[in-house]
Amino acid sequence: MKKTFVAMTAVFFMVLPFVSCNKQNIKTNDAGTEKNQEETQLLAEIQEPEPEERKTFFVSESLRLRKSESTDSEIIATMIIGTEVEILETGKAETIGGVSGNWVKIQVVNDVTDLKGNAMQGTVGWCFSGYLIEDATRFGLIGNWENERNILNFKSDGEFSFGWKESEGIGGKWNLDGQTILLSVLDNPDNEPYSEEWKLVNLDAQNLQFVRNGETFVLTRVR
Repeated sequence: MKKTFVAMTAVFFMVLPFVSCNKQNIKTNDAGTEKNQEETQLLAEIQEPEPEERKTFFVSESLRLRKSESTDSEIIATMIIGTEVEILETGKAETIGGVSGNWVKIQVVNDVTDLKGNAMQGTVGWCFSGYLIEDATRFGLIGNWENERNILNFKSDGEFSFGWKESEGIGGKWNLDGQTILLSVLDNPDNEPYSEEWKLVNLDAQNLQFVRNGETFVLTRVR
């Protein structure tokens, strides 16, 4: 009996260090797990991407705004060239008139009117993205402009004409370099080609302002 007790005691003291070690390991593992979870959460917070800013686009020619993504849908308004819009949702892809794109749900951003003169800012609807562009400046110039004395037309093919309502004007080729409108005048009363540079001061969907030979011109888009 005594021998048995001694043997059991010896076994107990042999096993005790392993039990203590295992408990210590469990503590360490638990602590390590907590630490790992904290680090993972912190890393996720650091790496979490900021919300992407929505891009704005511009209408490159008169474009219908509809209640849904279909050419059969009810027309809300007809947006004019230069209308700034924000895309809220992208819909189905389609090809219309040989132009491919997606239907997009948009909201009008700038203070502008539609083709009938109704205020459009904040209006939401669907339109075809094939006629939306990111750079509005060049396309915003395209169209007819006038004031009480002048008539101006920029065409998408690079042709232009500028004249006075009471007299003959000039015409030729145009291009845009930053805020400078470059003109190659080919048609003029003297029949001698020459170049001009107009400084673009302001351009929005309805107004155009530029400086030509030191004189400031302010014109309004002709609907």
